[in-house]
Amino acid sequence: MSGRRPRSAPAIVDLATHPRPYVTVRALAAYLETDPRTIIRLIADGALEGVKVNREWRIPTDAARRKFHVELIHRQAS
Repeated sequence: MSGRRPRSAPAIVDLATHPRPYVTVRALAAYLETDPRTIIRLIADGALEGVKVNREWRIPTDAARRKFHVELIHRQAS
């Protein structure tokens, strides 16, 4: 046993309607259908804003929307 817990599949986020201020690297990578290392590389290269929280990166949702040209869609409560 390595002591690490197995990672579950990331929740698929929709950047157009994501209500939270940050998105995880894994969730953004799943949304973009790319490898999480690609997202980390973008952060390291300064092409994407990122904030390190403990040992994991978080991307401000607004920064991800701007970078990947996703328009915000406001959903009305039913």
